[in-house]
This record gives sequence, C-alpha cells and structure tokens, in this order.
Amino acid sequence: MHKVRTTLKFKSLEDYQLLKNLLDAAPVNFDSFVTECVNIVWNQMLEEYKEQEKARELARVMVELGKAAGVKTRALITAMDQPLGLTAGNALEVRESLEVLSGGGPTDVVELTVLLAEEMLELAGVRTKDPRTALNDGSAMDIWRKMISAQGGDADAPLPVAREKQIVTATSSGTISSMRAINIGIAAWRLGAGRSRQGEKVQAGAGIEIHAKPGEKITEG
Repeated sequence: MHKVRTTLKFKSLEDYQLLKNLLDAAPVNFDSFVTECVNIVWNQMLEEYKEQEKARELARVMVELGKAAGVKTRALITAMDQPLGLTAGNALEVRESLEVLSGGGPTDVVELTVLLAEEMLELAGVRTKDPRTALNDGSAMDIWRKMISAQGGDADAPLPVAREKQIVTATSSGTISSMRAINIGIAAWRLGAGRSRQGEKVQAGAGIEIHAKPGEKITEG
C-alpha cells in the first residue's frame, strides 16, 4: 500500500471542519469520496457565480434608474468578501475616512476612493483634477472642512467613543486566509452600531476595529 501525504490549505475554519467531517465519514471506496469532495467544491463555485450574477443584475437596475432620472450613472462591482478598511461602526468609519482625507488610511479604502472619484470626475467631464493628488496634498481635507462649515457643523468636534472595550486575541498562530464581511457586520450591529427595526437607537461609538486582514500573519495571544 502506498502512502500519500498531501498538504491542504483552508480559506476558513469552517472549510477545515467541513473536510474533517467528510474524512471522518469517508467511505471505503475512496473514489466516491473524491467525487463527493469535487461536488462540494463545484457547488461552492456555483454559489459564488450566482452571487456575482445578482451583483451584476443589481448594478444594471441601479444604472437604469439613474439614467431614467436624467442622471449620468455608472456602477462598479467590487469585492465584498471581506470588510473594507479596518473598522466597522459609525464613528470608527468616520475616523478612518478622515485618515484617508489626510493622505493616510488603509490601502483598500484609498484605492476604492480614488477609483470612485475618477469615475465621478469622468462623468462630470472634469479632466484636470487628480483624486490621489487631492488626498496627498491636503486639498481634499480642506474641501471637506468647508462642506461641514457650510452646513453649520464643527469639523473639529470629537467623535463618539465606546465606553467599553474588549480585545479579542488569536487562539493560535498562523496566516489569516479569509474573513467574512457579513459576520463582522452582524457583530458590529449586535454591539449597537446598527438597528434591527425603524426607530431603534444606534450607538455611534460602537463597532469593531480589525488589526489583521487576510494574508497577514498573526501570533497566538
């Protein structure tokens, strides 16, 4: 009998548990077991394709609605498989947005911001402005402060901060392979960052700060 050693990489703990359950229940006929694994992978790919099709359909509808209202409209389909940036929560996301306006902030937020701004400028026929330059030289922040002032607001007002804080540490060392945005969103909502029904109070300071994203190495504790 030949022994085969295979190294498997998993996108998430759920994927590992799924394969572990399959191995525990693996039939004597290994061919049928492999076939079952292939079917599972295929079904997952099919579900991802269906989600992409839903996104395309929503994009088409939104563009049609905009054009019907006489507004030049474009839709960009972007990844939603992991949180954008490093925060989830009202005041936390405002703070992160201000970091971007100041020329810093998470790379993924900066790149998407620049991409959206370029699309809007092109639709408006403006070709003399560079969004990335505006972020880096501070002019984007200057405009933001003028907008706040014009509406009677205070651009220097402190943002709400949560009264309680809990740090969740890694239970093991390794590399983060995936992070489900929907789970982060639900957790933030349950902490008070969102509402489940109309009229429910929102805790502006509540939310989640993310210290590592997929592809980054973490250490236990």
